[in-house]
This record gives sequence, C-alpha cells and structure tokens, in this order.
Amino acid sequence: MNDMPKPTPPGVDIFEPPNFLKAKVKVLDAPVEEIIGNANRSLAELRTHYETWTLEEVGRLYDLLARRWTKDTERALASDMMRRTANDMRGRGGTFEYPLISQIAESLCEYLGRVTPAEQREDIIRAHLDAIQAVIRQKIQGPGDATAQAIVAGLRKAALR
Repeated sequence: MNDMPKPTPPGVDIFEPPNFLKAKVKVLDAPVEEIIGNANRSLAELRTHYETWTLEEVGRLYDLLARRWTKDTERALASDMMRRTANDMRGRGGTFEYPLISQIAESLCEYLGRVTPAEQREDIIRAHLDAIQAVIRQKIQGPGDATAQAIVAGLRKAALR
C-alpha cells in the first residue's frame, strides 16, 4: 500500500482548519494513577458539601412549590424548574453515595414530566421533597434498609396515579 498523499487535482483547494480544541485541552503529563488519585481527592472534597447543597436545593424547591407552583400563571414554569432540579439531583445522588436520593429524585422527575402541571398534586411533590430531606438529615447512604426501599416504592406508586 502506498502511503504517499494523492496529488491535488487542478482547480481544487484543500483547506486545513486550525485545531482550536487542541489549544483548549490541557494535556496532563502525569501517570494515570496520579490523575485518578487527584480526581478522587477532589470528589471527596465535594462530597463534604453534598448534604448541605442538597438541603439548600430542597429548600429552594419547597419555596418554588409554595410561591410559584401554586399560581396558575406560573405553574408550568415552576414545574419545569422543579423537574430540571430533580433530574440534576438524580444524577448527583449516586456520585455522592446517596442512591436513595437518585431513586426519589428520579420518581419526582418522571412524575413532573408525565403529569401535566394542571393535574400535578402538591402532596405528591411534597412527599418526594420530604423523603429527600429525610434521607439527607438521617445520612442514609447506600441502598437503605427495607423501610427506605418501601418508602421509595410508595413514592413511585403515588407518582403513577
């Protein structure tokens, strides 16, 4: 096989665009183990703040529910904002060793996405927020016990009504 480039036909110009991505990406000149160790240390540092962040986020959701979701003219926007926040919480729960948060937030996210804002029930939304708050306050990491799993199952069932 010939590795020589083919000649450019007459009348054809080949444009090689600059590689802007290469200038933006920092190439780490370190062993993989060191890079992974640094990432794990950074994650551990973030983990120390996760509970506080989550409680603050739940507080904002309670506020959103009380101040905006209850108003017919703002309910759709408030519902979408709550759904997006629940989706973010779902993603972070497992990262920070709170899979119950992920499960509860996923149930809330699915509920808010499936049920129209006009048909959403405040008690179902509030039950999800109460459960997330309880998991964080009681520091229930991991899958939780049978009671915790029963609560998650109950929330899912309520959200499917």
